[in-house]
Amino acid sequence: MAGAIMLAGCGADSGSPQSDSLPAPPATSTPADRTGRIQFGATPLPPATLEPPVPAVPATDVPSPDGGGPTAAVDDVRIEIDADTGIERVVYLFDGSGVPFWKAGYVAEAVPYGGGPTLPVTGRAIMQVDIMGTALPARRLYDTATPLVGSDRSRVTQLFLLPDTRDVNGTTQSFIGLRAEPAQFEIVTVEDPPQLIIEFR
Repeated sequence: MAGAIMLAGCGADSGSPQSDSLPAPPATSTPADRTGRIQFGATPLPPATLEPPVPAVPATDVPSPDGGGPTAAVDDVRIEIDADTGIERVVYLFDGSGVPFWKAGYVAEAVPYGGGPTLPVTGRAIMQVDIMGTALPARRLYDTATPLVGSDRSRVTQLFLLPDTRDVNGTTQSFIGLRAEPAQFEIVTVEDPPQLIIEFR
């Protein structure tokens, strides 16, 4: 406070207007969550809603009365880097049919829905990706013991893919570790072949 008064006094002598407060530093915030749906296969799109109820889908281990139900499953996941732009992508590829609802955003910890300890995701930021309305994949992908690991020059350090083993909500849960602070991201969907693509910029 004494320093501020001294500077104000010097300004008065020079005849220039002064402010008794410093400008606030620019505000920083974590990028906002993203949500949406992706439709593929022969499943009709349900009426549009602002936000699906939670849980958004029935249990996929219980057959529906007509013998149907979503068969959409995450069939593969990849970490890609565009050599021209440097944009890094996490790509989820699907098989089957359905209208999964997805949500992606940064979290403080990687807490599995299926219980157990917090996952040791490496990096300074963790993104959680939930894909709801899915069935268990036909083949085993990645789990807590074998996460997908990014390259040394990759922004993504690790990727955990955790299909809900109890299959209560038909939710495929995923955690992405980022080497640095939370990065701005965009999400695009592709219907043929069906993909959910997260782009880190």
